[in-house]
Amino acid sequence: MRARFWIASITLLLSLIPDAAAQISINSKVDTTGMLIGDQQQLHLTIQHPRKALVKSFYASALDTITNFEIIEQTPWDTLGTEPITIKKDITFTIFDSGYYWIPRIPHMMVLNGDTTLAYSNNIPITVQTIQTDSTSLAPIREIKEEPITIRDFIPYIIGAAVMFALIGLIYWWIRRPKMEEDEAVEEKKEIIPAHVIALEKLKSLRDQELWQKGEQKEYHSQLTYIVREYLENRYGITALESTTYEIEQDLESVDFDSKFKDNLREMLSIADLVKFAKAESSEEINKRIIEQAEEFVNATQKQIEAI
Repeated sequence: MRARFWIASITLLLSLIPDAAAQISINSKVDTTGMLIGDQQQLHLTIQHPRKALVKSFYASALDTITNFEIIEQTPWDTLGTEPITIKKDITFTIFDSGYYWIPRIPHMMVLNGDTTLAYSNNIPITVQTIQTDSTSLAPIREIKEEPITIRDFIPYIIGAAVMFALIGLIYWWIRRPKMEEDEAVEEKKEIIPAHVIALEKLKSLRDQELWQKGEQKEYHSQLTYIVREYLENRYGITALESTTYEIEQDLESVDFDSKFKDNLREMLSIADLVKFAKAESSEEINKRIIEQAEEFVNATQKQIEAI
């Protein structure tokens, strides 16, 4: 009875200890989400974490992926609180072209209880506008009056062009007809290879190349994300090969599969962007994990082939 009492007491005590990882909070905000071309404003980054956690790396280079974006200056990390530890950084920036921009999620490599993990700040939309000119200050320039052109002036040219294109099309079709019929026959005989078979074969080939073990991290992440993007396009009809990471994340919201895989895909694409565009270095642990996650995702979501 006494042993059971102590076991129950220890279990209750452990359940009351808060999860330190859950106390990590990363927030980013700007002075305003609307600005004019060339204006300067600040991006404020705040991280709260328990004493046991440590910010190992801060990838401000993720901001380099924004076009027409320039960092003017940035402050060092400033400690504001001790329990939990609160640190803050301000980045002054400007944007040189009008349009709609996103401040991306900035990765922070955190070390907690000996484990390394990536935490992200939030996305921030920014609208950049041009400076409106005063159109009332100048009188309009008078246009030169010309004789109006009517459709009748173009009728002979239109008829001539139509006849010419019709003849060219007829001649081309007549010449190409035997080849087109042969191509159609060959196309019908082609075996359709399932998307997951293609993806798994390419992932195996990527493993065999051992690119990141040789220091070729950029090529490794480029090939890995291309295989995953191609699989998403062939399996779910998402235009992933020509889309940005943010556009793929939006498309994934409407796709029905386990949210665990969506989180894994977001992390994989974000890490690849950092390596390819911001020249970041990913660890051996991360490189090994993301290809395993890619293989797990393809195996779990492969489309079952129906028997004919």
